[in-house]
Amino acid sequence: MTSATLSLSSAEFSSRCTDIVRIMKKLSINGHVTPNRSIVDGQEEVGCTALIASSPAKQNAQRVWDEVKRTYPVTCAHIDITASERGCVLDVFSPSKCPGRSDPPAG
Repeated sequence: MTSATLSLSSAEFSSRCTDIVRIMKKLSINGHVTPNRSIVDGQEEVGCTALIASSPAKQNAQRVWDEVKRTYPVTCAHIDITASERGCVLDVFSPSKCPGRSDPPAG
């Protein structure tokens, strides 16, 4: 599964990043948003880290970014697109013990 983390900041974002949550809800994008504080050119700004969990992650992150740019005076952000092993802990930490899983035999 691929996910994307979009790190944004603006002096105009709400301290709880409800602006970014609203945008993701409007675009029907799943994920979560974490508020933080950022320093940009010596100025403190509200930062929001948005984990984009809806596929395709890269395109959905771009949709969020485009909407943020349309709505707020932001000029840049940081994105991290990752593909990693995820799923049931019974599959990730050991050979699958999840009921109903039917992987073909290795070999």
